[in-house]
Amino acid sequence: SLLSRDHDDHYHIEHNSAIAVFDKRRPGSRAALALFARAFDTFEPASKRDQPPLMVALRLAFKYQGFSHYDLPPHTFCRKNASDTVSCDADCLIVHKPMKYDPGNIVLGIGARATGSSTALTRLLNTLKLINKPNCLMLNSSISFSEKHDDRTPCKIYPPVTNIQQAKSLAHRFPRAKFILTVVSDPCPDQATHTQNMQTALPPNRLFSLDLSKAQEPEWRRFCAFLEIWSSCKFRDLAKIARAWHKGRALKRKQAGGESSCSSSSIPDVL
Repeated sequence: SLLSRDHDDHYHIEHNSAIAVFDKRRPGSRAALALFARAFDTFEPASKRDQPPLMVALRLAFKYQGFSHYDLPPHTFCRKNASDTVSCDADCLIVHKPMKYDPGNIVLGIGARATGSSTALTRLLNTLKLINKPNCLMLNSSISFSEKHDDRTPCKIYPPVTNIQQAKSLAHRFPRAKFILTVVSDPCPDQATHTQNMQTALPPNRLFSLDLSKAQEPEWRRFCAFLEIWSSCKFRDLAKIARAWHKGRALKRKQAGGESSCSSSSIPDVL
């Protein structure tokens, strides 16, 4: 039976954080991955296809494929509630859920005004559980993650950054920061200039351009992947927030003088 319990006790603990290292040149690695695929297909319902099949595969790989077990110290494999610091900036070689717990993985909105870069983007990120806790600590260039400066939790998401030099400085200081550039398909001249400048100033692999008025399910999935939110990508909720923003923008533009008016660049984000 795949669920035989005559293996090492370590592999009976489903939620014991584990790292499986596979050498693709070894037949044992291919066999272990085949065990995982078999266990994955066996478990029902689909909601159980997470740690249980992985633990089954690891048990069998340990017993039959020569896999070995090594304890990793908490300063090497860092995770919340087990390590003093959870950050790649504090000599952690591996971080558990880095997007959620590593304070160096911050998200910054950099879109022009009236593109959804403020409250709408914040609501999107909150939906993905990237939330600033009350009274969180806004990080700056003087903060070192390897030292305890403040009892407050570092902020995860940041208000829109519209200054090009500030955005470049933050990109340099926080090498894992992610930048969300909200755009519109009918930009005013100042919005178009802002978008072009940001795209030129920042590394393309750390920049995601998002048009809230056009995003469909594939785009939301790419958005979640960019933010390393794979299993909890609530794309229907994201689309609902975007539709509400688009409806509010159309109303504001109409009140400001018609759909062709560019006065919207001077009004705050709706939603």
